[in-house]
Amino acid sequence: MSRLVLALPFTVIAEPDTLRLIAGEDLRYTFRQRDIDRWGAALVEALRAPRARVEALARVEPSVREAASALLARLIEERVVVVDAPAPPAATYRVSVEGAGPLAGVIRAALPSPPREGPALAVLAQDTMDYAAALAFGRAARARGDAWLWVSEGPLARGFVGPIHLPDGGPCFGCVLASFRRLSPAPALLDALLAHGERGGAMVPAALDPAARAILASLTALKIDRGPRAHAAAFALHVLEVASLEVSAHPLWVDPDCAEHEA
Repeated sequence: MSRLVLALPFTVIAEPDTLRLIAGEDLRYTFRQRDIDRWGAALVEALRAPRARVEALARVEPSVREAASALLARLIEERVVVVDAPAPPAATYRVSVEGAGPLAGVIRAALPSPPREGPALAVLAQDTMDYAAALAFGRAARARGDAWLWVSEGPLARGFVGPIHLPDGGPCFGCVLASFRRLSPAPALLDALLAHGERGGAMVPAALDPAARAILASLTALKIDRGPRAHAAAFALHVLEVASLEVSAHPLWVDPDCAEHEA
């Protein structure tokens, strides 16, 4: 027998002949019916835990069960109440974090213990603007058939949490750099950094504020958690502005001229 439950943690407000259900700022439902404030709240409160339809209706007086049954049908139609049939959990990534600076350690501390099985995901935590090293890291991950994620505090004034790069499709780190190049007021500097890194030139680490570093680690953990469920945020580039602590999300697409895809 299927059981019904509230889809979200709704706040119930009963007013004369009115029942309001509110979940956050975006989901608001108002039902108006004579005496609904007297029995409607009891019906909704009963569904905070999974119950059979008959069991939920038994929580209201027999004289109003026909009206309660109609309200329950409306709640199901509006997806306020759903069948309690949780989906099986998506496979969890086996995460490894690489990087020598403090950012890598903060990310490791923010992640739960990795499972023994599941698809691999490698995180590259950078405290420099060594984009050549990130390109090489991405190539190696793609060759292994692993997903990977780039996190950087190298730019100092901002931090980056890249999209989850999949080995078999979607934008790569070369596509990320192409978007940087298009938006940069000085794209020649990006090319100079790439060439410097390819020659093995020294890069001076950034010293990001620890609070900002913690935000980057939290964003990384959230992305890794949502990635197996194909959540759109996991595949966007997130930018943290250190001065204001503002975080913005930027969708990415495959760059048709990306040399990494041609390789």
